[in-house]
Amino acid sequence: MEKRGLVYSPVTYSDDADSRWARDSNPLNLEIATQFGYAVPRFDDIRNTNPSGDAAFDEALQGSDGPDAGCARQSAARFSDQENQYFDQVNQLLYGLYEVTDGFQSSSDGLASLQSWSRCMADMGLSFQSPAGAAASFDTTDDRPSVDELRVRMADFDCDVEVGLTKERSQWEKIAVEAYLEDQALAIDEAKVAEAALLGVLASQAQAVPTFP
Repeated sequence: MEKRGLVYSPVTYSDDADSRWARDSNPLNLEIATQFGYAVPRFDDIRNTNPSGDAAFDEALQGSDGPDAGCARQSAARFSDQENQYFDQVNQLLYGLYEVTDGFQSSSDGLASLQSWSRCMADMGLSFQSPAGAAASFDTTDDRPSVDELRVRMADFDCDVEVGLTKERSQWEKIAVEAYLEDQALAIDEAKVAEAALLGVLASQAQAVPTFP
């Protein structure tokens, strides 16, 4: 970009994005529940100080339909094999983690907890089989929940606390995750080695001025 007379600032991400998402999506976060209902609030975790809507800048960075591939794609192509290998390892681990933590609702503990939650909701005059079913009844893309959604969400919250649904699920998932991490210890170590190698290459290249056509 400098060779083209332009200044590009690397895009960065908020350090606490993951922890904020976990906190805001927690079913027992009463502050979020009372304000947003079943929706998880959106927040901007990307810091991009580059020009927005500048056609010349965008073409230099991303390229065009012609022979100019753009600086971003040319740079990415130099490390694509190493990146793909690393992300393949990470994605396999994440998919496996998803699989082992996805069975609570069909487990005996999960079914019992959901039945207790559903009975509690019925006592409040609401007919739902699960919190997911209750959430699906509303438009969770809207950050301004309706009065009806808030009423259901508060009943859901109270029943969750009363029967210990989220507490039971968290304990069940904790056991599943611990077993998975132990079983996949070697694969996790290999992914860490691949990550360190990739970051090392990227850091060394960042110090050099690349030569592009």
